Amino acid sequence: MALRLSFTGIATAVLLLLPFAVQAQQGPKMYRVGVLWHAESREGEGAIFEAFIAGLRDRGYVEGRNILLEHRFPAEMSERFRSMAGELVALKPDVLVGVWPPSAVALKNTGTSIPIVFTVVGDAVAVGLVSSHTGQSGNITGFTMMNPDLTAKRLQLLLEILPGVKRVGVLYNPDNPLKQRILCEVAEATQTLALAPQFAEVRKAGEIDGSFAQFAKSGIKAALIAPDALLWLERKRIARSAIAAGIAETHFSREAPKRDHSSHTDRTSPKWPGKQAITS
Repeated sequence: MALRLSFTGIATAVLLLLPFAVQAQQGPKMYRVGVLWHAESREGEGAIFEAFIAGLRDRGYVEGRNILLEHRFPAEMSERFRSMAGELVALKPDVLVGVWPPSAVALKNTGTSIPIVFTVVGDAVAVGLVSSHTGQSGNITGFTMMNPDLTAKRLQLLLEILPGVKRVGVLYNPDNPLKQRILCEVAEATQTLALAPQFAEVRKAGEIDGSFAQFAKSGIKAALIAPDALLWLERKRIARSAIAAGIAETHFSREAPKRDHSSHTDRTSPKWPGKQAITS
């Protein structure tokens, strides 16, 4: 439900900008919107993609009838973010949408004057999208989510299901533009809860299994998944790795517990730690 509400809001913002972008046109309007995602496909975006389309449809905009959507899927590759942002700008759409920080930043860095809407951004000022959270910031607008208190709350939930835990693994992406803010929040939360953090960097999907194996080798029984587009995209792999390592995890997205059960994991195994995934 949270995703649906968030992307319904984004759809609203896009539609509010469209009349201004094409007010000089005459006759029936066919709006063109360029969307830069972060996964490799529509299926990879999952509920986020569907919520965005539903938000447009709820307001009377149907692709092919009164709106044309130009989608680009960079598959979490930095060079593709840049090149695809350029492709979308070259199409001269009425509005551009950047989903997740890397997409929005790539669109802004093109220097275009086309209106840009961003979403799923933890701190738009910190990543350089806007100069302040109030007032106008040129041709870019969107939604920002600032919830540092949730890091401590997620860790508190882990402690409730695993009393006595003194150490926690922290999985994060060092390439995330909000890395410093995320690490500061983790440091503050773990200090408050008297937890010793062990960090593991993940820049690509192939590093996830090894990170959880290292956690297990170090005796870690609980892990915090830091907010990040790659880690959201690989949520099923993270869940499988955590189960295999016997580690309880707390994730930043409620989509994470919707695991792929194709592995037929035996939850009666001594390795199974109980409630495996907790989200806000």
